[in-house]
Amino acid sequence: MVKKKALSWLPEIDTRYIEKMICKYWKPQWQAAKQYEHFLALFGDYIPIVESAADAILKDIQHVLNDQSSQTLIHNDLNPGNVLVRQNTEVIFIDWEEAKYGSLFLDIAMRCRTPEQMNDYRDLLSAKSIEFTDHHWNQLYTIASRYLGLRYMTWNLGAWTTQSNAKDQLRGYLDMVAGR
Repeated sequence: MVKKKALSWLPEIDTRYIEKMICKYWKPQWQAAKQYEHFLALFGDYIPIVESAADAILKDIQHVLNDQSSQTLIHNDLNPGNVLVRQNTEVIFIDWEEAKYGSLFLDIAMRCRTPEQMNDYRDLLSAKSIEFTDHHWNQLYTIASRYLGLRYMTWNLGAWTTQSNAKDQLRGYLDMVAGR
């Protein structure tokens, strides 16, 4: 891991940053979406689960923010639009303007959605002598996934009725928050 001193020029993800993402961006979109009958019909089962996760996330995310073993340079916007694959062999991450110093779990929870992907990533980390116990890995991954589901569903909450892919993406982010 690249330690904070070597990356002191990078902004750090902290509680204020997380609170801004949830309270300023996610929450108003969520409240607006819940006003639509069609949203309630399609996604109503998620509402108590998502709201419970949102209520707890500012406290829970402290485990991720305070975990010194996972802090490094992160992209902080690894959505599908910022990942290019060339010739099906080379992965290129673009649009680094949101890069921060923070937990690697705030990137990998967006890119590693299957157990196979997570195991492959853990193997790569292990090859670099970066180890996590199963409990530690699962705890940080689960919390980061819930937070990122909330963060990234924000745009989809406003676009799911007009953009063809936004409804499926919204369901994917709701599943992240729900732990599915």
